[in-house]
Amino acid sequence: MARFDAAVPPMHASVSGQATRSGKAREFRQGRVLMQLMLVLLSGLVAALVIAETLVNLYSAREQHLAQSLEQSDAVASLIAERLDHMVATARLANDSASDPQKLLAAALPLRSPGSDMLIGVTDHAGQMVASIGFRRQISSLADLIGRQHIAYSNRTGAARVTTPDGVDAIVAVRDLAEPLGQVAILMPTSRMLTLWREHALQLARVAAIAGFIILLLSGGVLWQRRRARTAQGDSDRVRMHMRAALMDIWRNEQELIEKEQRLMATLTDLERSRLAVERQSCELAALADRYLDQRQRAENANRAKAEFLANMSHELRTPLNAIIGFSEIMETGLFGALGSEKYGEYVSDIRRSGQYLLAVLSDILEMARIESGRRRIERCKVSLKDLIGEAAVSVAGAAEAKKLTLTVSAPAAALIDGDHRALVKVLVHLARNGINHTPEGGRVTIKAKLYPSHVGVHIADTGIGIPADRLPHLGQPFQRVSVDATKSGSGSGSGLGLAIARSLVELHGGRLRIKSREGLGTVVALSLPRQPALEDQAAAAMLAAEPPAKAA
Repeated sequence: MARFDAAVPPMHASVSGQATRSGKAREFRQGRVLMQLMLVLLSGLVAALVIAETLVNLYSAREQHLAQSLEQSDAVASLIAERLDHMVATARLANDSASDPQKLLAAALPLRSPGSDMLIGVTDHAGQMVASIGFRRQISSLADLIGRQHIAYSNRTGAARVTTPDGVDAIVAVRDLAEPLGQVAILMPTSRMLTLWREHALQLARVAAIAGFIILLLSGGVLWQRRRARTAQGDSDRVRMHMRAALMDIWRNEQELIEKEQRLMATLTDLERSRLAVERQSCELAALADRYLDQRQRAENANRAKAEFLANMSHELRTPLNAIIGFSEIMETGLFGALGSEKYGEYVSDIRRSGQYLLAVLSDILEMARIESGRRRIERCKVSLKDLIGEAAVSVAGAAEAKKLTLTVSAPAAALIDGDHRALVKVLVHLARNGINHTPEGGRVTIKAKLYPSHVGVHIADTGIGIPADRLPHLGQPFQRVSVDATKSGSGSGSGLGLAIARSLVELHGGRLRIKSREGLGTVVALSLPRQPALEDQAAAAMLAAEPPAKAA
């Protein structure tokens, strides 16, 4: 690491030296390009000045030539007019009336032959053309030749530059003549002068085009050189940026390596701590496993002792309870004679009911213990749903009649399910008795079954006082009772095991038990029992059947 750090500054120094040299070279290239561009611009300015001066000279020569042509046309027209007037006057003196105007015009010309560009015409006093020289077509009057608007200015404005009705730009000079002649007109088209000027202008344009092309080439060369310079500058800048980026990447990689090394050292330290913690936790887990096995053995022994205790206590308590119940029934029926007082009969009835209630509580406790220990077996067989509901209704009919309740039962006639007959009757009896106990006099309890494709639904509904909403989640747990007012429902206290036993037996059948209730309106308990046992239940039943039978309670 130290050697690498020491090698970094010289690399930076070389990069900075290269950057300085490249900066000077770039400044030199920029100065040379600017000088060349200034030379090209100066050459273009000189060429533009020369062309402008030439154009001005050409325009001045053109105007001067036009002015000379105007003077020449005016002088020729005046001279021809004087000669024609003189010839006409001479002819009058000689009484020669048959003189030809064409001959007079030919004799009046100051030159032997007029220029090819000069057109001369003479009219009579009526304005009709009587003589002409240089015309290629028949002209009837001067108006057809130069236009009526230019004839009025004869002898007053001198020669003028006009545009003829044929669209020809020409110099026109008109003079009046003595009778019988009318006017003489000289027309000189400017096309030859303009053609000459156009030729000079075209030559100048060619020179300007060549100069512009040369300037364009020079400018293109300068711009191309400047573009190459910019490209070279961009390449050098990119190389410099790449070198800077490479140096920064190297520096960042070095920092990352240092940070990774530090993190690795910290990770190794954490791993060492974690290893020590894992060893300590392994020792603790081993100790906890030993304690768990010990506690599990103790719990199994306690559960076994509880089962044996409950079995023994059930046997020990059932024997005297059966004797108490049997003797109280004998005394209540007066089998061996009257007791003597009616109070004795009431006391005997109370003894019998209390004994029966205590016997039912003992049976529920023993059933709950068997369910919790997993020794409660479901002996499945084909059971008629109607018989189950009917047997349960018979068991609770007396209690419903005693409280003057209406007990309604309905079930499909030919519905069969696989289940434990005794367990299902016990479930229905517990649920129906709960409904009867919590329904005031004059109420109604309904047991209704319905057949579905895969399961059977049984509903036990009552019009009792209902269950508070905060107590619904706790129902179905052992020794959990609903806190209700006994004066409203007419029921006494219970053990709190009936609903727990019913839910457990339904779940052992693979079904579900749900409770819906509204306080003051009543309660509905819904059972859902499968029509056919699941494969898991069948396997569990086979395993239980293979186990040795449990000790009889």
